[in-house]
Amino acid sequence: MTRVFLIAAARDRERLGELLEEAGAEVVGAAASAEGATEELVETADVVIVGTNNEPLEEVLEVLQAQGLTGTLPIVLLMTEQRTAAWANRALRAGVRGILPRNLSATTMHVALEAVAQGLTVLETSDHSLQGNDGEAEFVEPLTARERDVLEMLAEGRGNREIAAQLGISEHTVKFHVASILGKLGAATRTEAVSIALRRGLILF
Repeated sequence: MTRVFLIAAARDRERLGELLEEAGAEVVGAAASAEGATEELVETADVVIVGTNNEPLEEVLEVLQAQGLTGTLPIVLLMTEQRTAAWANRALRAGVRGILPRNLSATTMHVALEAVAQGLTVLETSDHSLQGNDGEAEFVEPLTARERDVLEMLAEGRGNREIAAQLGISEHTVKFHVASILGKLGAATRTEAVSIALRRGLILF
């Protein structure tokens, strides 16, 4: 059973709590805002869920970081409206591990929590900029910082030799990173990997 610390306004906590219970999760603590959630309060949880109400992204991330929550536990944002790939990309870079709509089903919530607790990244896909083939949440094994660097250069059309020179690594190492990226994204080619990454907000132009 996934243990959840819930951060949401009082008017939303009961409904979200019922959804989490139906999803088979245990709410081990709750706070009305991120300011009321310290690292000590959430240390018994596996995942932190934040129910947002259209606050500016920068404000949400700044508070989570100031409270020492990012980087310690997986954070899932429940959104009230669709966000762009650029928005999702910034959130993921800041340490968020999940972005989901509030109207998701208990089944999807259960699968998402299990995935995030195991180190995967969960993205909402209702928006065309993030959507997959079936419109459901996608679960992505996180790319390393170096893999993200390589992926961004692939998106710029650079070859292995140029990437190796830019990053100060061998072409063999570049090939290793490319193979890993393809495997994690489930892509057969570099072009497909870039397409998937753009759709999921992993890279941005």
